[in-house]
Amino acid sequence: VAALNARLVQAQRLPLVNVFAGLTRNYQNNRAFIIPNVTNSAVLNYGATVSVPVFNGLNLSRQTQNARIAQETAEFQYQDLLNQTLAGLETTYADYTNSLKLIELERQNLQVAQQNVTIALERYKTGVTTLLEVQDVQRNAVAASSRLISAVFNAKLAETELLRLSSQIVQ
Repeated sequence: VAALNARLVQAQRLPLVNVFAGLTRNYQNNRAFIIPNVTNSAVLNYGATVSVPVFNGLNLSRQTQNARIAQETAEFQYQDLLNQTLAGLETTYADYTNSLKLIELERQNLQVAQQNVTIALERYKTGVTTLLEVQDVQRNAVAASSRLISAVFNAKLAETELLRLSSQIVQ
């Protein structure tokens, strides 16, 4: 739009040609006298005018500069928006890949925590450990499960944001 406005301002420097045409038709029937008087005429008018801008107090130069500045500003705004979108896309992709890695780590942590619970229960049955230590190991297993759920949720959020930024969320 800014480029078109700049072209419109530049177009004001060019000569202006106006073309006009008109048709006038006149029909008159006068029966006031014994002999009727009928008049029928058609007149075609046409022509062209050419005007050349000579000097308008440097307003056209000022408008040209303003249009050029507006065009450059629009280009900078476009590049800024493009850079912001690309940066958001890269950041979200990095978050997504990190979330996938974190999911795998949390799954491994949950397996280790579940093994620890099994070992702690066996040790409790044999009387080697206390109930307090078994409860502590169970709390760690629940925390590992909660962290895994949180990591999966964060990965889904990052995936949804990637789809939104790539305009594929509506497909």
